[in-house]
Amino acid sequence: MNANKFLDNKFNGAGYEAKVYNWTNNEIATYSLPKLLDEYAAQSILTALSELPCQVDIEPVKDDIEPVKEENELEFKDLTDELYRVYDWLDGKTLIINNPVKLNVSSSGGHRVLDDDNISHYIPSGWKHLYWKVKEGKKPFAF
Repeated sequence: MNANKFLDNKFNGAGYEAKVYNWTNNEIATYSLPKLLDEYAAQSILTALSELPCQVDIEPVKDDIEPVKEENELEFKDLTDELYRVYDWLDGKTLIINNPVKLNVSSSGGHRVLDDDNISHYIPSGWKHLYWKVKEGKKPFAF
């Protein structure tokens, strides 16, 4: 059995990648291996293939991890005209954000606010009063 047939019969899926360098015909084949393949299984494959005229390299696939959403994937409004913004709740709690820079409103109504110190704030929906002060000469409802 050649290396290509061995891997075709035993594995499918993703998580690891096996590159088979066939010395007989100088071909290179790439195979996806299951995510649950552990170090022992990888070594077993290498041992089984060691008698064949080929070289096999097995490495984890790095790009099958869910990427984290970056800020630029969300739509942000410019808040640089504001000096501060204040969120009030019925229980008397107040949150003041000085020098807000960007605002994103989530589908649940929560606010993502970035300030000029590069601090990210998430304010869940449920506040009862929101107000802000703009810089001199700026429009109060510019966004």
